[in-house]
Amino acid sequence: MEIELFYMSYSQRRHDKWFPDWIYYDMPVDEVRKLINAIDDHRTEFHSLPFISKRLRELVGIIEPTVKDYHELKQANSELKQANNELKQQIKDIQELLNNLVKNLNASNK
Repeated sequence: MEIELFYMSYSQRRHDKWFPDWIYYDMPVDEVRKLINAIDDHRTEFHSLPFISKRLRELVGIIEPTVKDYHELKQANSELKQANNELKQQIKDIQELLNNLVKNLNASNK
């Protein structure tokens, strides 16, 4: 429900009990943890990134991600991809050698 503040007088707009500075929500800890992890992993879309306090992270049990950790993980990921590609190439080479060996054995048996 939206309230038109222009229709209210100054004293009504300044009434703290009607418009508190802080609004408290009741949420299960699992949902908060999932939301914080999604924000940290850049899987959510916000116009402006929400502020997550250190105290909230401590209460939920999530450590604050650091840029260094992110870059280290990204580098490790690229190294693993490169190693995976090298292993795939080696497997292809071995398969070609085995195919050539089978062809040579079949040709010599005839």
